[in-house]
Amino acid sequence: MGNRSWLYLTDNLELDDGYQVAAANNLFPTLWMLLLASGQSAEGITFQRIFGDRGTANLASDAREALQRLERFVSFATKNRQLRQIPNLGTQLRSLVCYLNECVGRYAGDVWFSANLDELSWLEEDSPSGFIEQCAKTCNVVWYQVESAIDRDSAADAIEVLDIREQDDWLNWARRFGLSGIEHPYFRDESPPSDMAWEDYIPPQNRRPLAGDWWLFESGGLWGVCYDDDVTTREIIPPTWTEVCAAASPPLRQTWVHDGTHYGLLDVVDNEPRITLEPQLDAVTDFSNDGFASVARDGKDGLLRSDGTWQIEPRFDWLGIPKNGRVIAQVDDKFGFLDLNGAWLVEPRFDDLDDFAPGGLALASIDERWGLADATGRWRVTPQWTSADWNADLEAFLVADGDNVGLVNPHGETVIPLRYAAIALMSVHATANGLRDPSESLIGAQDADGRCGLFDGTGKALVPFDYLGMAQTEWFSSESNQGAPHTLRNRYVSVVTQHDSGTDAALHGIYDLLERREIVATNRYTGVVGMYWSAQAAWLAFAPARALRYAVGEKVMGVLSLDGRMLHAPIYAWIGSEADMPYLTAFTIQQRWIAGEPVKALCADNGEFEWLHADGRVERQPR
Repeated sequence: MGNRSWLYLTDNLELDDGYQVAAANNLFPTLWMLLLASGQSAEGITFQRIFGDRGTANLASDAREALQRLERFVSFATKNRQLRQIPNLGTQLRSLVCYLNECVGRYAGDVWFSANLDELSWLEEDSPSGFIEQCAKTCNVVWYQVESAIDRDSAADAIEVLDIREQDDWLNWARRFGLSGIEHPYFRDESPPSDMAWEDYIPPQNRRPLAGDWWLFESGGLWGVCYDDDVTTREIIPPTWTEVCAAASPPLRQTWVHDGTHYGLLDVVDNEPRITLEPQLDAVTDFSNDGFASVARDGKDGLLRSDGTWQIEPRFDWLGIPKNGRVIAQVDDKFGFLDLNGAWLVEPRFDDLDDFAPGGLALASIDERWGLADATGRWRVTPQWTSADWNADLEAFLVADGDNVGLVNPHGETVIPLRYAAIALMSVHATANGLRDPSESLIGAQDADGRCGLFDGTGKALVPFDYLGMAQTEWFSSESNQGAPHTLRNRYVSVVTQHDSGTDAALHGIYDLLERREIVATNRYTGVVGMYWSAQAAWLAFAPARALRYAVGEKVMGVLSLDGRMLHAPIYAWIGSEADMPYLTAFTIQQRWIAGEPVKALCADNGEFEWLHADGRVERQPR
């Protein structure tokens, strides 16, 4: 993105506000220098300083006096014989003056150009105030040199000061000078530059792509269709519609058009735009991938095909989009299922109804209770839940009775009992054929007391409800494009227990799902991350520093073997690198140990250096 700068117009130098006239990246354009000569510090316009703020003031100058300077230079450039020979330079500069005069003319009273140069100041060692002072001096010098060239009628001096290049380098010069940064489409990046005079320029119409060289265009608040192949432009359908909106997501040729009262359908058929359904609809939806849209006409819903013909005539109070050949329909206050011809598969008798889930069951409700119905409408699970939803991530129904939630599989069988405050997927694993293995899924749950436990996708309890939180373990690998294998990622989980006494840090441990026990106890460490390299693995562990003299920050670190045994106690201010970055620490450790070499570490209590080996050996560096 680079270091950006902005040029505004403002009528109050004490306000953090302005109208953006131009922008630049990694430079202070020469045009701005001409406009900001005789400038002064002004209130910083900070609303675009989203990546940091060094605190520089803006540099501002009287806008009308600035335009007089620019007009003087432009008059010289358009009269000087040598400068007139540079193609389109005079036209572009005259257009620039016209545009800036229009901008300044919007203000009745005093108005200033004001430049936000804060990000450019990051590149300098001067203080913020010193940077703006230096910029102001530079502007004055540049204008003095340009004015001197004008007085001497010296095109050579003007070309040197303004760094004007040959025509084939127009784009680079326009960027440096500041023409291509002006916030108006006339000054867009173009090679060669436009030779159209400002007064002849017509801004591009507001238009949207329809298909190929066909475009929707707006004129006078109404929309029509035009043809534009970058050579010729012609109107095909005159502006008629008050609104246009895509009829599919992503847009695929078809567009809903609104005449102020009803929606119709516009399509491109045989490479010609045409209305395939005259405006007559009260409400519309996007077409599904199967080519159906649920639409309303005269207060009733029907199913429309993508060619504008009716699949099911409007006669229902509500109609869904077909799923697997079935359509949810409402008549009066009851819901049922239709086939694609509009015949009832399941008569309307439910208070509410969802689409069939992958297991062939649909959530349905009666008397404010939800259950599961099969394709014939018979109950597979009688209504008993206050709420229920199919959860695609869990590949199961997440059901609730008041504040208690549980999990039911696609076949209607309870997986996790209805007794928890929250249930969420932690991780899944796909088998070789891309299908999920439920036993490989990790599903976290939280009880009413805020304690967390873990199940697999079959409902088998894996971790007892003894923890304040848990998450997948984080692994750092030094091997490019290869993280820790699935056997590690799904065998170990990070668990969190109470806060450490004397600090605000939660204590972390590692739970082994295979051995069903903590291998890194949650009574010591504020963080534990995995390291994996060359088929080896270990834990990088962090503990509170407890005011150790040589600690960097508030933690010390050590290394544990994969089974939790202590390799190097957490007594080090840093290992491998002084940077307080766990990833860099882990990377350095792995690189040294892959090479069979020890890694350097600083003891946090005495400031001595030690060399740590992968097998747990320690070599102390003599004083």
